[in-house]
Amino acid sequence: MIKIAEIVEEIVRQKPFLEQSISEGLINATALARQIQPQIEHRLGKPVQTGAIVMAIKRMPLHPSIHLQKNINALRDNLHDFTIRSRLAIFSYRNAPTLMAKQARLAQQARADEDIFYTFSRGLQESTLVISQHMQPTVEHIFEGEKLKWHGTQMSAITIKLKAENTTTPGLYYHILKLIAWHNINLSEVISTTNEFTLIMKQNYINDAFRAFSGFMDT
Repeated sequence: MIKIAEIVEEIVRQKPFLEQSISEGLINATALARQIQPQIEHRLGKPVQTGAIVMAIKRMPLHPSIHLQKNINALRDNLHDFTIRSRLAIFSYRNAPTLMAKQARLAQQARADEDIFYTFSRGLQESTLVISQHMQPTVEHIFEGEKLKWHGTQMSAITIKLKAENTTTPGLYYHILKLIAWHNINLSEVISTTNEFTLIMKQNYINDAFRAFSGFMDT
């Protein structure tokens, strides 16, 4: 017959970040016990005392993931190489048969400007263009007639250049986004290539984001 301790361990092991927080004393055992109590009672098919769950949590052997700490260290290493770009604009268009041809025209013109910031991503229902703001008149001319769903100006970007092994490093993006969320920074767009991760935000957030990453590197 399955025991309370076994269920508690199973729940915690499924959430490596929770396991790390418990091991570092950041989680209140009683609060956690109350949260997972319904799951445990459902598995056992009977009521369970909160105290018994608390005891199981405190007695559980914790082995904070070595891989998790490795991921944090990998992120810290990667953050030493990031680029900030300002004065960007975002255009989000509804997908249409004519959209890709216009995007190709814009890309052809953008090639002449070596310092331009330019990305284009296509989703199922819409496509998003992020480009240097001085190109806005050109974008509006080329994409005239397309359905503009959203437009933002005075944007900035932080691009993090990642190491090749990032594709096999679980949790890397989680730590980046958690760091941004903890500092109450709103992201307007996230762009990812194999070895680059770019965060787009309003210009007024860029200093806070820079301090967040700088502080993380110093810890």
